[in-house]
Amino acid sequence: AADMGRLCAADGAKERVLARWAAVAMDEPRVEQMSQESAWEMACRGHGPLPTLFKLLRTLYPSKVKLKTYSYRGATQIQIDVRDDQIFYGWPMHMKAFGAAPLFRGMVVSFDGHVPAALDETIRSASRVCDERCFCNAKRPLDECSTTISQHAGDLDAGLTKPDALPKPVRILGISKLKCLNYLQRTFGVRNLLPTLLNRGVEAYMGQIELFYQKWSVPEEHRPRLSSMFLGWAHEVAAMSPSERQSLERGEYLQLFEAYLGGARRTSHVPEALAPLRHRALLLVNLTGAEMPSQVLADYVGLLVPARQARAPPLPGTYRILTQPPGWPLLRCSHSLLVLVFPPPAHAQAFLHKMQSQCERLPAESNQSADVRFFVPAPDVSEWHRLVASLPPPKGSYATVDAAGSTIASLSTIANCNSCQTLDPSLNSDAAQLPTRLVMAVIALPPGGGKSTLFAQLGNAGWAVASSDLERSRNGYFDETLAQLLYAHPAVCYDKNVPNAEGIAKMCRVLSGIAQRHRIRIRVQLVVPQRLEMETAWQRICERKADDLALNTSMGEAEALRVFRNVFFEPCAQFLPVAKALPGAVVSAAFWEGREASALLASKLAVLSTAAPELSDVEHALSSSRAIAANPAGSYVAAEIPGTRLHVTLVPRPDAYV
Repeated sequence: AADMGRLCAADGAKERVLARWAAVAMDEPRVEQMSQESAWEMACRGHGPLPTLFKLLRTLYPSKVKLKTYSYRGATQIQIDVRDDQIFYGWPMHMKAFGAAPLFRGMVVSFDGHVPAALDETIRSASRVCDERCFCNAKRPLDECSTTISQHAGDLDAGLTKPDALPKPVRILGISKLKCLNYLQRTFGVRNLLPTLLNRGVEAYMGQIELFYQKWSVPEEHRPRLSSMFLGWAHEVAAMSPSERQSLERGEYLQLFEAYLGGARRTSHVPEALAPLRHRALLLVNLTGAEMPSQVLADYVGLLVPARQARAPPLPGTYRILTQPPGWPLLRCSHSLLVLVFPPPAHAQAFLHKMQSQCERLPAESNQSADVRFFVPAPDVSEWHRLVASLPPPKGSYATVDAAGSTIASLSTIANCNSCQTLDPSLNSDAAQLPTRLVMAVIALPPGGGKSTLFAQLGNAGWAVASSDLERSRNGYFDETLAQLLYAHPAVCYDKNVPNAEGIAKMCRVLSGIAQRHRIRIRVQLVVPQRLEMETAWQRICERKADDLALNTSMGEAEALRVFRNVFFEPCAQFLPVAKALPGAVVSAAFWEGREASALLASKLAVLSTAAPELSDVEHALSSSRAIAANPAGSYVAAEIPGTRLHVTLVPRPDAYV
């Protein structure tokens, strides 16, 4: 390419070279009328990597791959049209297992009988020595050739009319796809995240934007500008009319998005008094017997978005409309909930008035420790705006009670006085001034160990619980739910399996991102089993019903045992010694000693967790320990000694984990 550029730089040579080149390269591939069956037969004929590729595609993915045939310069070309990206992701497995050729996007195979040169020959020819095609016998690199540049240009000009002067077929070593940042932001930051923005709101959308940055390795220097743009777009969408939102739901976003980038803005008609609602969940009980008018709905919910799960408790920042009194399971499991009851008119049917009477009894019957406020009947719009503006921050003081019923500690103590501060971007960046949140995580404990039982007991005492099993069952996003709970609650249980160092490292990364996004300070209380009992844990798994959200034997007892042992128990056993040594870890044998022992552990944790270490301390311990759990006999702990050049490595005896 460099040599061609030097040739074209000669006076008058560029136009002649390009014109002659276009004359011989103008013909385009023509569609060839060939049936799919004939195309597959032609492509699969023979042996080797390419026929193997076609045979695998035909056998495994017949409904997801089509062949398009063309005729070009007397040769048949077949374009492979792959309609499922998952095929590309799994193709390396076929390459290793069956020796298939690589599969590229937009791949075209030419059946012209040409056999590419060997790789070493291809690389040698890339040196572009001056040879017969340049009509010179110097056999030297062009910059050392005695023939002048203009003579080379003239020779090339004359020789392009000869068929043998055309470039020889090249060997493709790899294909890459360049995606520019503007393309990424429109496609993956805007178009692909429209369902998240429309259905789950601004907070969920910005959480996905953080994942977008990580997935596509967006440079740090571009992220502030993009975050400002994405956040502005999210609020712009929130202020759109129903017809505009319907256009977005149909995927027609470019016109609206380009107008936004051009400076067009909508004026939000949401009163400033409704801003505190973003920390709350709203339950609207509509007993009027008619559909709630859109303007009335907007006057009460502000910028809240509909809750995306019909049966799950609404999360802060969302609302749900009911046409009957809410049940107690819904009220008990909800957090920072406001319940508005719109009464029936005087002439309404009797059953509507009966339901109103049920709603009027709810405040008296409610659990006073639950953070739920009732408005029966719903106030008028002006009074509602006044009440919302005067609401205190979400409740942050929950009594933690032991099995005997005595109060042990309160979560307001855990979260300290900063826990009830509004999470606003204008907060002082000083960490000491940020609201504090506590995360409780059980690590190195396999399924069947009693982790969810412990968290259920803490949940009954007022802790919020983020459950990976629950989110998976309702197609939710665990990280997003965790972020929302930490946004609104001083103490949250991290109910997810953490069998090894990689699991706790991921937890720390997620928590660190949440702390940055919500400008909060996070402490982490780690709980570690004193020992592991495989038989006990496996027996508990076997006793679970087939519809249990956690690991059970519905997949078959042999397969469940394999998953339990290989995926969870063995990694936990290898990681256990390191887990016990992590900062602030509470080591307990209560997991194997029954529910009473678990309840006692829950009450003790409420006290011990007031001294939980900072998230940064746990992260530092992980990065400095460099624990290797893959081979217990080869595990080690290494650390740098601050202020010195000293390094220490501790290696256990081979029998240390017996």
